[in-house]
Amino acid sequence: MKHIIKQKHIFLFFLIFLISEIVLAFFASLSVPYAGNFIYKHILGEYGFPYWLASFTNFDGVHYILIARQGYLEYSQAFFPVYPLLIRYLAPIFLNNHMIVALVISYTSLFIALIILKKYLKEISFSASQTFWFIAFLLTFPTSYYFGAIYTESVFLLTFVSTLYFLEKKNFAGAMVCAILTALTRLIGIFLIIPILFYFLNIVLNEHKNSIKTISQFFLRSYKWFLKNKLSLIVILSPILGFAIYAGYLFYTHGDPFYFYTSQPKFGANRSTHLIFFPQVIYRYVRIFMTAQFNIQYCIAFLELISFIFAISCIGYELFVVFKTKNWFVPRSGIALFSLISIILPTLTGTFSSMPRYTLMSFSTFFVISTMKNRIVKYIFLASFILLHITLTALFIQGYFIS
Repeated sequence: MKHIIKQKHIFLFFLIFLISEIVLAFFASLSVPYAGNFIYKHILGEYGFPYWLASFTNFDGVHYILIARQGYLEYSQAFFPVYPLLIRYLAPIFLNNHMIVALVISYTSLFIALIILKKYLKEISFSASQTFWFIAFLLTFPTSYYFGAIYTESVFLLTFVSTLYFLEKKNFAGAMVCAILTALTRLIGIFLIIPILFYFLNIVLNEHKNSIKTISQFFLRSYKWFLKNKLSLIVILSPILGFAIYAGYLFYTHGDPFYFYTSQPKFGANRSTHLIFFPQVIYRYVRIFMTAQFNIQYCIAFLELISFIFAISCIGYELFVVFKTKNWFVPRSGIALFSLISIILPTLTGTFSSMPRYTLMSFSTFFVISTMKNRIVKYIFLASFILLHITLTALFIQGYFIS
């Protein structure tokens, strides 16, 4: 099938998303009681926006604004530096209105990311229909409002997709730079090492598929190939370099390279710094559902669990297909493992908190549902996403913690 989605279609997707978020925010301010359950909310009134528009700065957004204005405050090192640095250094262009520059960064990053995403999906043989559904599901996902908020989602999407696209185009310098920036945007960016490694292992497998008969032969061929192609090792390690830059800064300033993690309990993130295994997390949520009073917090806990189950089911199916077809190192294999880690890792802190947001970056989820053949099921997913998106956006705008 000819790939017919053009840049003007991407712009239309983007414009619909932009307008719908603004309209949703306005009507949410008229119909949902305000909660405002977060600190530093006074910042929302400092930049001259109506509060329903300034509310895209809710929760983490105020911290990014403060970091951009004043540098890292006590315990705010949990927020990685790329996004607040962009806000700080671009602010003079917008008369030091940090809120407007942050929103411009988020929406500009989203628009460029969608263009590159379309190109990347074409590189990995997605049809026009599959690309349409992928983007439609991504933008209507229940928590996709984070793409238009003062959060890292849009910047992360841009650097993440750009890394994958540059790899496919064999622009390894571009892939390396984007991988470093991805790891400096969010912690899970370090795990880009997996899709990058799988990309090069797939090259090895294709170049020597006639001579590789055993696993030991594959590892031997891979070892020799990497020795011969040392640039590939630099590209593979680039996410670790990005993480090391921030860890080095934290070691220099606080004597602890993992201060972004160890400071979280003091920051009030309701996360443990001791590893808590998955069965314990499930047990906690079962107790919540059996004993807690039915209210909005109860519903959010249920949404967190459902989000996890939905994402892990899609990733599990993706990995099953890989196992069944034995296409071990195709691009989607590495992305499936990346997606798996991105939703498993937060649970080790003892909670599914923010899971609806984390699943937004679980690319394998969108791979699976966008390539389903049953259109009726696709429309059911789309309608469900839209309804949940409207509800969650309204709650987020009015200061309810959703994710």
